[in-house]
Amino acid sequence: MLLNLINPKISQIVSKLIQSDNQTQGWTAFIDAFVSHFNLQMLHIMIIKKSSLNILFHVSGSNTIDNRAHLNDLHSYIHQDDFVQTILSQPKHQFYFLNETLSSQTHNPTSLYFNNNQPPLLKDIACANMYEDDAHLFLMSIERNINQPSFDPINDSVELNFFIPFITSTLKQALKKQERTQDRERSRALVEMFRLPIAVFTEHGELWAHNQAMQVLISENKYIDITNKTLQLSSPDKTKLLQQEINNVLALSNIQDYGFSSKMICIEGIRLACTPLLHVDDELSFSGALVYAIDSTFQKTLNPAILNNLFSLTKKESETCIHLMKGLIPKEISKIRDVSEHTVRGNIKEIYKKTKCNNQISLMNLLCSLPSN
Repeated sequence: MLLNLINPKISQIVSKLIQSDNQTQGWTAFIDAFVSHFNLQMLHIMIIKKSSLNILFHVSGSNTIDNRAHLNDLHSYIHQDDFVQTILSQPKHQFYFLNETLSSQTHNPTSLYFNNNQPPLLKDIACANMYEDDAHLFLMSIERNINQPSFDPINDSVELNFFIPFITSTLKQALKKQERTQDRERSRALVEMFRLPIAVFTEHGELWAHNQAMQVLISENKYIDITNKTLQLSSPDKTKLLQQEINNVLALSNIQDYGFSSKMICIEGIRLACTPLLHVDDELSFSGALVYAIDSTFQKTLNPAILNNLFSLTKKESETCIHLMKGLIPKEISKIRDVSEHTVRGNIKEIYKKTKCNNQISLMNLLCSLPSN
């Protein structure tokens, strides 16, 4: 109803944005229509990371200059000039007109931006801080050149401001989509760092990545398979148990003492264990679970002398490492060694300290890379 009260052309442009589905062709259709309607030289829509001022997402359109070259200039403006700070100093969720602001100031806060573009191209700029949270800025800037009329702060602002909530909503979807794509790429890179068979599951229980060792294990073991992006075990009950353990890991970040799983799931000589996966970069951007497999019949002998020379492990700590290589948990190791579970966990804590490992899987990966003799 509101769209019909504005301008039919505005309604059509908003519809193009809503229908874009964050695809390149959809963004292009929207931007071309926007640039044409407002008679612009250039348009920039971007998501900027606040801590580094790096551009996380960017779309632009121009009918006069090369976009790729202009994007390089944009990076320079953001990092070398006060362009972003100038935008942030203005009221949020609305466009303002930069020439109007600059005319009342003795110091030009965007001198680099203007000097590089005027003359002969740049004449007028309108900007908006559309949205801001603890980590991100959603900014938009539009430009006109000397052959185009100046912006009308009264009439143009009404139409421009109408677009802000629609663009903001689309950018939030774009950011979420981009972060998920980056997390997938990180997951694929992460699993290749391990010698153990390992897989990454999302917080929703979806299998995102697994390494070559896991693929070999699955191909050689009829009791483990991948179906519909989940690990399927030899029985529905064991598959359900694995999913429950993944959910426990996701729900409780401190589920492990000294980084060791509270439970392992045995499948015909293979033990599956879970450990939390948290990616933190200023804010939590990904949480998931690592599921790794240990062959309980593994016969590799760890030489205590090598462990002592490399890490100064004692005889008891070396013995504990050998049991860990077979996938035993502290409770099981304590029974074999006839000591308390508390003693075993103390040994594990010292092993972590000496090997510079902070969880079970990193220790297992380290032990697998050591020579037997």
